[in-house]
Amino acid sequence: MDNAIGVLTSAKSFIVLYGAGASASAGVATFRHSAEQPEEGQPSANTALLKDRSNWDWKQALGTSETQTSNWLKWVASQQAFLETKTPTKFHFWLNLEKYGKIREIFTMNVDDLERKAGLIPEYNYYPLHGSFFNLICLTCQIHQKELQEKDKEFLNQGQFPPCIACAMNRKDPRTRSRRTMGMRPGILLYHDNPSTYIHDRVKKVRDHYKGKRKVDVFLVVGTSIPNEVHHLKATLADLIGCAKKSVYADISPSPNLNLFDYTVQISSDELALHLQDSS
Repeated sequence: MDNAIGVLTSAKSFIVLYGAGASASAGVATFRHSAEQPEEGQPSANTALLKDRSNWDWKQALGTSETQTSNWLKWVASQQAFLETKTPTKFHFWLNLEKYGKIREIFTMNVDDLERKAGLIPEYNYYPLHGSFFNLICLTCQIHQKELQEKDKEFLNQGQFPPCIACAMNRKDPRTRSRRTMGMRPGILLYHDNPSTYIHDRVKKVRDHYKGKRKVDVFLVVGTSIPNEVHHLKATLADLIGCAKKSVYADISPSPNLNLFDYTVQISSDELALHLQDSS
């Protein structure tokens, strides 16, 4: 542990990628721990996030009946309401503190939007790879996007898609489309979802920028079990490891048998943030 912490505290530049563990102390559930049995010292998390993984599967959430889709939209509304009550963690505030300092690029797999509450701005060297509960994307064109508004919440609470005004104005005959394929869906990436090309594009842009002599000191991965079902993750890790002189994997319960990283340290994201703030 001391070696890894020493590498981190002496580093002058980072690329950071993190997962659900970074939000655990805020009371946001992770898939690897049951909300009925939270980690010692952690507040109870939102049980609805854990009870049914079908909520995270495109085929079951949006690819079935209108009733199931309507129920899924109501579930999304409940998650938005839950997440609005949460505050950023020490780790989130460390990210914001160093976003124009030591941290060059930030990638998150989280969809809880706590980063923005801490002060980060998407696309300004901060990339939410799996989207956000608080962003909407047009189902029809998959181009138009917007931030969630109060009126949109009313539609979702009723199990309906908020309308895409831009597409509605251009649609010649809206009767030709199913109600389930009209409007805007919550902008979170689901299992079996349409391939998300922007993940590859953003990672490639960073990889190309930092290759060769431009490498940062450390690529830091925090708060993720590196699950196999997140298919893009290992390719993403390989690309970003190549952007740094050294790589560190920090987690409260690190996945075993991973030979991707130079250092692995067992530590919570908030504890890690305190170490890194003290070294600034």
